Amino acid sequence: DFTQYEVMTRRVRVDAAAPAAVREVFAAQRATMDRRFAELGVTTSCSYIATLLMRFVGQAFELDVVIDADRLDTLTGDDLKQAFGTAHEQVYFSRGGVAGKALEIVGFRLGASAPEMTDIPRDKVIADPAPPGVCELYEWRAHHCCHVASRRQVAAHGELNGPLLIEDETATIYVPPGWVAHNDDTGNLILTRKEAS
Repeated sequence: DFTQYEVMTRRVRVDAAAPAAVREVFAAQRATMDRRFAELGVTTSCSYIATLLMRFVGQAFELDVVIDADRLDTLTGDDLKQAFGTAHEQVYFSRGGVAGKALEIVGFRLGASAPEMTDIPRDKVIADPAPPGVCELYEWRAHHCCHVASRRQVAAHGELNGPLLIEDETATIYVPPGWVAHNDDTGNLILTRKEAS
């Protein structure tokens, strides 16, 4: 997914006027993000996550309070207090510690995500028909005869059973006994357990 965040620091006292300020800030952030997505050529609809950084007035630390982005139009001051109370209880396991205390918002964070529109590249692995090599492997207090192959050799043979070492471009992959390796049509290496081992 394409995901971006817009963050703003702004102090807003939680009172009857706070919901209008919240709507104003998030609307401006959303407009900025929608414009940015359009410039990137992202035309699918986005989903939004609106988060307020809230705290008691005078407190040094704030809590992340998620607000339903689809309900901003009906947001009230009581909704803000209740959301903060829920977040406070989840973090501090404290009930009733919010009532009657002054609250403030000190930050706004809006996240927007749009599904990626690009298909997964279909890079088929070029097969190498050479037979796998062999090495000795010590595992579970026993010696095993182990095949050694590249991903291209796995593709040529359809699938190879473990114990197997696959020498890849960036890593060596171990396929234990009772497992089998094969490549899918996008070039991913798939390991499947065939039996308990």
